Amino acid sequence: MGDLEEFLDELMVGKTLDALVTATVIFYLKNLLKKAHTSNKKGLWSNTERALERIKGDIETMKSYFEDLEGDYPALKRAVPDQFEILDTVHELLSIAAGLSNSTDQDFVIFLQKRIKNIPITKLVCGDLWHLVNPAAEKAIYEKIDAMEAELTAVAPNDPEAFDIALARQTVPGLRLDQELARLCDENKRNRPGLNRTAMEQGQAVLNRWRETWQNLVEE
Repeated sequence: MGDLEEFLDELMVGKTLDALVTATVIFYLKNLLKKAHTSNKKGLWSNTERALERIKGDIETMKSYFEDLEGDYPALKRAVPDQFEILDTVHELLSIAAGLSNSTDQDFVIFLQKRIKNIPITKLVCGDLWHLVNPAAEKAIYEKIDAMEAELTAVAPNDPEAFDIALARQTVPGLRLDQELARLCDENKRNRPGLNRTAMEQGQAVLNRWRETWQNLVEE
């Protein structure tokens, strides 16, 4: 913080902190999901409950750091809960997948889709979360989201402008959740048991659109 406050004016420090909140959430989520890039028959952790407690502790530690700055930068009072809600949602989905929560998976899939705004990417991300803690149930979550598609489209539709916005000059690289998760899904080459052909084709169509967008970004 010292360097930021020394070399930037107060307005720019606030904007930088807003970006850091978003970047922190995306960085943590991407590194968590990368652990699902390898096919496993069992959950990733030998003690899933303890692992989820540690993840919860990580989230609270990161959130507390930014909350401590809210007195000097009031805009963080909005940015911190808004962005960390993503990690809280992911943690709850992991807990549901592991059988450690009585919450309804449907509710939290909807919460996640409202943030990603792309049903095929949301489906792939949920599959990865289930793969981390309960690979045997990965097929079931794909089927659940397939059955929810009409509801998701109604309450949390895809963002048709996402690709164009990503190309806009004012868009800061690395700070769009949908784009960064699409990159991660594109890198993940493991087989996805239970993902039907239609879902695979939809996922590939979305990833192809993102690949075209990334190529346009490089060319610019």
